[in-house]
Amino acid sequence: MINLSTIDVLHHQSDEIVDFYSNKKKKFWNDTHFSSLENYVEYFNFIVSYDNSENVQQRNRVIIPGEDGDFREFIINESLKHEQNKEVYTIASFVEDLKKDKTIEPQVFEGITVNTFLDTILLGTGWQRGKTDYLGIRTIPVENTSYPFSVLKTGAKTFEGELNFRIETEGSKVTGRYVDLVERQGSWNGKEITVGKDLIGVKRRERSDIITALECYGPEREDGTRLKVIVTDEDARKRWGRPSNNPQHLWGIYEPQSVDEEMTEERLRSLGETELKKRVNSVVEYEADQASIEHIFGFDHEKVRKGDTVRIKDTSYTPALYLEARVKSVERSLSNPSQKKYILGDFIEFEEADVMALFRSMQKALSQKISEQQLQEYAEKVIPEQDTPPENPTKGDKWVDTSKNPPQMNLYDGSDWHTIKGEKGDPGDQGIQGPPGEDGLPSYTHIAYANSSDGTVDFSVNNPNRDYIGMYVDSNSTDSTDPSMYKWTKTKGLQGDQGIPGQPGEDGRTPYLHTAYATSSDGTSGFSTTDPTNKSYIGTYTDYVQSDSTDPSKYTWALFKGPKGDKGDQGPQGEQGPSGKDGIAYMGPDEPSNPAVNGTWFQTNSAGEVIAIKKWNGSTWDTAQMTVDVLNVLKLSALSADLGNVTAGDIRGVTMNLGNGQFIVEDGNVTFGGHLEGATGSFSGEFRAGNTLIDDNGILVDSGGFRIIDENTQLESLIYGASNMVNDHSFELVPLGTGSWSHATRRVDVDRMGNYFLWDIQGAREYARIQSTLNTSEFQRAHFGHQAAILENRYFWKQYVPLNIANMLTGRPYTVSVYFAAYEDTSAPVTSRLLVHAYDWEFNLIQSSSVANVSITINPNEPYLWKRVGATIHNLPQNTAYLRIRLDNSEDIRTLADGVQLIPYEYPTIYQPEDALFKYIQGITGYN
Repeated sequence: MINLSTIDVLHHQSDEIVDFYSNKKKKFWNDTHFSSLENYVEYFNFIVSYDNSENVQQRNRVIIPGEDGDFREFIINESLKHEQNKEVYTIASFVEDLKKDKTIEPQVFEGITVNTFLDTILLGTGWQRGKTDYLGIRTIPVENTSYPFSVLKTGAKTFEGELNFRIETEGSKVTGRYVDLVERQGSWNGKEITVGKDLIGVKRRERSDIITALECYGPEREDGTRLKVIVTDEDARKRWGRPSNNPQHLWGIYEPQSVDEEMTEERLRSLGETELKKRVNSVVEYEADQASIEHIFGFDHEKVRKGDTVRIKDTSYTPALYLEARVKSVERSLSNPSQKKYILGDFIEFEEADVMALFRSMQKALSQKISEQQLQEYAEKVIPEQDTPPENPTKGDKWVDTSKNPPQMNLYDGSDWHTIKGEKGDPGDQGIQGPPGEDGLPSYTHIAYANSSDGTVDFSVNNPNRDYIGMYVDSNSTDSTDPSMYKWTKTKGLQGDQGIPGQPGEDGRTPYLHTAYATSSDGTSGFSTTDPTNKSYIGTYTDYVQSDSTDPSKYTWALFKGPKGDKGDQGPQGEQGPSGKDGIAYMGPDEPSNPAVNGTWFQTNSAGEVIAIKKWNGSTWDTAQMTVDVLNVLKLSALSADLGNVTAGDIRGVTMNLGNGQFIVEDGNVTFGGHLEGATGSFSGEFRAGNTLIDDNGILVDSGGFRIIDENTQLESLIYGASNMVNDHSFELVPLGTGSWSHATRRVDVDRMGNYFLWDIQGAREYARIQSTLNTSEFQRAHFGHQAAILENRYFWKQYVPLNIANMLTGRPYTVSVYFAAYEDTSAPVTSRLLVHAYDWEFNLIQSSSVANVSITINPNEPYLWKRVGATIHNLPQNTAYLRIRLDNSEDIRTLADGVQLIPYEYPTIYQPEDALFKYIQGITGYN
């Protein structure tokens, strides 16, 4: 049965549960569930122990509990082993299912309702129509072959509604997958996020592509004319127009997606006003962290969901923040539900001075945007505390009746006062009982209060008038009086900076450091865990087993005893010895008897020929050197000498072998095996090295032998004409979305992506950015063409590349490469990575480890210094049909990538300019 507190893993074909994870047994951690109304992005990422992850594999499905008793379904599309853990990345199942199950041919859906539209698009996809609102009758054109998901988003925009994707379950199986299309998700339920209660932090983002007026054009009529209307926003003009003393409109163009040639001016104006409002409202976004107190205290009325309208009040923000906004995105954690992150848009923002002044004067302009009751709440209207009702109350007024013991809160409904809060009871000792755990024990949430961050000052389990609140959960109903049992959080004081995330808690196991010694760098020779005598290498590793392993491969080895040092300097000269006898010579085949010191012996053979000249040093005969102008040697059978400088005349009939075979002369042929340096002059004849021939006709290279080396990264590249297997390898066709920032930064239109064989974005797709000077007067920033990919950590670029069947059968290597660079937004050193994974014909990941992984550190002080890195792939796994290329960064620091290449050679080749324009002209399928 699908559990409300676990992650359930389903088989990708049968939908049967094959595994589950919880915080009781098979744990998961660092999980993030992100869901957004913008482009309907949704994903769930988490980490599990690698030893318990056999079912967490490609294409299997994951189901997690929603926030209101519903369930969310995802498909695992990547998992990476990291040390002893597995990082799991998933994407919402509706994105995958509604992109692969079928395509929608170009057509026009005329006079169609929401129900008919959903039934038509979802037919044969495994998804069906769910909850709908009547949103009128519309005409929806599909101009190109598209995926159902893309057409659904176009239809929702045309109907001016919003989509929701959900599943229903029964027992351990999914019984239905539904698509809702309603006028608006979420609601206004009076939720106010207040600093000091549940607001942790607010970040403000402002976009630069601001529009305050639109020229709206209707569909072209048969006579070639088009309806035109102009819509404007005066408030936006005054806020963003220039110059400040006479601000002018910032203009844009809008053409609704419609083929209705009879569109009326009223209809076009309505569409234009809606579009302008969206563009104005999306200029500013707020990101807020909220302590989700609904999970701590059980306050159901405090919950906030995607699509809800909320109010934020924070007087410590500068300027003070009074905001009414809609929740566009929610980021939450199953393992730590006490905190959430919201992205807020479609806002109405007020400054503190305006709120206070307008509250006093009740000016009409503001009263049209915010009610008096809301203003009173924002201005912190004083609630009277007295023993008699206040005079002249208005509906909604509050009054604390002090005649009661304890005092009671009352609300005026327009005719009478009513108590809205019961009498306060005595503080209870027992904590809040949670739902039963998987092991059959109940769980209790314990809460305490204190005036220090460790809970030791003014500790109390029943007096909340403290600066810090502490919590812990166990199966014991009694609150502990030990402050160290609680996790403490500051609840009072001004808003501080975001803290640094803490380290993962201990799991109760004891780590052990193991040491071994050896005489080789891999530990296989002279291995010992106890005796370091005469050993040159030391090896170490850490695990949770006390005994030392005898497997050298488990250790990391390092040299700790160096090689023998160089020969020392020559010692001082000894004292002069006594003079000996000189001038006495001997000749003959036998040693002279009783020779004089320094006597000379000319040793002869039996024929009387001198074969050696020797001198007597007082104890032995030393072979003497001889200096002559002319030396006639009958036969030189052996020569062992330090020749020094040799000036030779004509040496004939000699075979020489010099430098242990590096230079050989024999029968007029010269074999040279060393390096020729500093040589000048003319060379003739042929020179051959491997497959390269140099002769009088030039240089002939057989099968690609010319290589050049990159001056920045030392990467070698072939000078060879090879077709790049990567499509759009310099990102020239990546579609641009609405949104631009400094340094030629543009938003990526991820809605038009999804083709496996072109670039796509995985992760937080709404943050995807590209650097583009396309159709601008800016100087070229990209290394090749006009566009370069911007890399971060919260999303990555990916593309599947089909392999050549001939190369697969012959087992040829593949080489992948890319250029990385820093630019103005690179704020700190960061590692940029290129990873390649192997997939089979059905796009199943063959092995979790990458077949190629290369990275480089990019420094911010080297902007636009493009560095090429690459890797060669040998021996691909069996059944490999596709290689998936992934580009990302190790942290949320931006860098650039350009010029991606994959070729079937041992080295990369000289990068060729992008031929995507040729493919586009030829009609080869690209982005949607």
